[in-house]
Amino acid sequence: VAMAAVSMSAAQAQGNGFLGLADRIVFNRDNLIGEAKKEVLKMVDDGYVPPARKPLIVMGNGGQGMVNAELYNMLNGKFMSEHDAFLAKRIAFVMSGGDVKTGSEIDEDVILKLERDAFVDFCKEDLTVARIDHMLKTGKPLRN
Repeated sequence: VAMAAVSMSAAQAQGNGFLGLADRIVFNRDNLIGEAKKEVLKMVDDGYVPPARKPLIVMGNGGQGMVNAELYNMLNGKFMSEHDAFLAKRIAFVMSGGDVKTGSEIDEDVILKLERDAFVDFCKEDLTVARIDHMLKTGKPLRN
């Protein structure tokens, strides 16, 4: 979370664990939407049914405390900027289920709401807007 690992290729994404070895890779960007549509239509034809939703067991406040302690060390060690820490703390809040006890069971919708709220708040931050703009223009992350 704190170091914001970015994959520059599908192979690197697999190496980082973001993609599985069985995940399909489309090398030509111009074909992504068409290939995704084909994949979804095939899933429908094959009778795909999404898995039943189960409550998520989250780290809650305890998990946030552990992440925040590490962020404190990284910030003081100059491994990240103040804005990196700000973003990472909020992402940790979302990923840990918000202001709940460690081990709480919550519905996926709670995480999705926390995520939406965080994203909207991030978009109000000038430093975040600069990061998004820089990524869109250069394809590389901005550390500000």
